[in-house]
Amino acid sequence: MKILMFARKTLLEFWRSPQLFWLYLLFPAMMVLIYYSAFGVNSGMANYLTVLVNNQDTGQMGAEFVQYLKAAEFDGKPVFTVLELDSRAQGEIMLNEGRASALLTLPVDFSQSLLELGIEPANVELLGDPLNDSFAFAQSFTQGLLHEFTDRITGWDQPLPLITEFLPNTGTLNDFQVGVPGLVIFGVLFGVITIAILLTRERSAGTLSRIRLSPAESYHFLGGIFFATLLLSLLQMLVTFAVAELVGFIPVGSLLLAILIGVLAGVCATGAGLIAAVFSKNEGEATGFGTALMVPLVFLSGAVFPFPAAEVFKVFGQSINWSHIMPSTFAAHAMSQVVLYGAGLKESAFDLIMLAFFSFLWLAIGIWLYQRRVLRKMD
Repeated sequence: MKILMFARKTLLEFWRSPQLFWLYLLFPAMMVLIYYSAFGVNSGMANYLTVLVNNQDTGQMGAEFVQYLKAAEFDGKPVFTVLELDSRAQGEIMLNEGRASALLTLPVDFSQSLLELGIEPANVELLGDPLNDSFAFAQSFTQGLLHEFTDRITGWDQPLPLITEFLPNTGTLNDFQVGVPGLVIFGVLFGVITIAILLTRERSAGTLSRIRLSPAESYHFLGGIFFATLLLSLLQMLVTFAVAELVGFIPVGSLLLAILIGVLAGVCATGAGLIAAVFSKNEGEATGFGTALMVPLVFLSGAVFPFPAAEVFKVFGQSINWSHIMPSTFAAHAMSQVVLYGAGLKESAFDLIMLAFFSFLWLAIGIWLYQRRVLRKMD
C-alpha cells in the first residue's frame, strides 16, 4: 500500500507541474505530427513504388508492356521501380518482406488476347494488400497504364481486366510509417529527463528528508516512482499511437505486445532518470544529465534513424558495437517488427529478452546509486 501511496504522490507531482506533465505526454505526439507533415502518406508516394513483374507471356506484348511500365513518368519522375521475376513465389516472398508494393502477373495469353480478335480477354493479376497505401497507388497507376497500352496497341476503349488478389500485411512503407515506432520509443525515453527533473525537485524541496523521517522505507519511495513512471509511459504511448492513427498510420501487429515493449523501455528510462538525478543538484543539471543519457539511448539505437554499426571490440571474433548494449536498440527493433510487420511473441522473443535484461540492469544500477549517493546521506 505504501508503494501505491508514493506512486499516487508521484503522479500528483507530475500533474502539479503542467509544463512537465504535458510536455512528457504530448511531445512524441507532436513529433509524429511534424514527421507526418514532412514524410506523410500523401507526400511523394510515386517515388517509392516498387512493382514486381512476373511475365509469363509467350509473345512480345508482355515484354513491351513491361518496358511501358518502366518508361512511365509522373511529374517528370518514374512512376515505378520495376523488377522482373521468374516466379510468383519469389514475388510473394519479397512482398511479405516489405520490399515491394505489388506483384503484377502477365498471363501466357497476354499477347494473344491483344492481337487476335474473338479471343477471351486475358486476366492480368495484381497481388498485394489493398489496405496498404503503396499498393493502392500501384493499382491505380497500373490500371491506367494498362488501359493506355491496350488502347495504343488495339484501339480498344475497353482495357484488359486487372484482377486484384489479396495478400495481407504486405507492401512497402513510406518514411512516416517507418518512423512512427521509433518515435514511440523516443517518447518513452524522453522520460529520462522528466524523471530526473522530478526527483531533483523533490530533493531540493526537502521532500526526501521528510520521507526519510516517516515509517516508509526507501524501496516504498522508489517502487512508487517506478510504477508511476510506467503508468505515465503507458498513457503516453496510447496518446502517440492514437495521434499516429488519426493521420493515417495503421499498426499491423498486437497493441498489447507493443505496449509491453514500451513498458520495458520505460523501465530503462526510469533507471537512467535515477542515475541522472544522482548527479544533479538542481533542475538545470537534471535536464543536462538527463539529456546526456537520453541522447545515446535514442540516437545510438537506430530508433530515429539508422546508425552505422561502428565496431567497439570483438568477442570470439564477433564484432560488438554500442547498439548491442543499448536496451533501446532491442526496443526499437521489436516495436518496428510488431507494429509494421505483425511479428508475434515468438518472433520478438530475443529482442524482448535482451530488452528486459538490459532495462532492468539500468534500473538496478539506478536504484543502487540513488540509495547509496542520495537516500543514505539523508539518514
